[in-house]
Amino acid sequence: MLANKELVQLAGLVLYFHLLVILFIIFGFVVIPLGVKLKWKFINEFWWRLTHLVSMVIVAAQAILGDACFLTNIQSDLLQAAGKRGYRVPFIQTYVDRLVYYNFPIWVFSIIYVILFIYTIYLWFKVPPKIHFK
Repeated sequence: MLANKELVQLAGLVLYFHLLVILFIIFGFVVIPLGVKLKWKFINEFWWRLTHLVSMVIVAAQAILGDACFLTNIQSDLLQAAGKRGYRVPFIQTYVDRLVYYNFPIWVFSIIYVILFIYTIYLWFKVPPKIHFK
């Protein structure tokens, strides 16, 4: 069994991983169209693009189902298991947390995520990935 301090630290790691996932998704939204204009070859890498697409499928599906992100649930469960209600975490983690979690109704996120999912599908067909055979 993990100690409270270790549970809080693990929750912090989940938060940072969550931020990386968010940044990865945003990176794809920006880099794919930019890469078309600048003729960057890596934007057509199949596995990178598939990872981006699957990430958006998961985000949109959770939103449509009215569920919070599973990473949010994991972090919350870890904090609760550590007996935490509020955040008594390092300074940077507090601000990363505020950046990641907004206080809007779930339907707002559902609309945004579905629009972003549609945009991801559009990019998939507009700039199709390529599988390279060796």
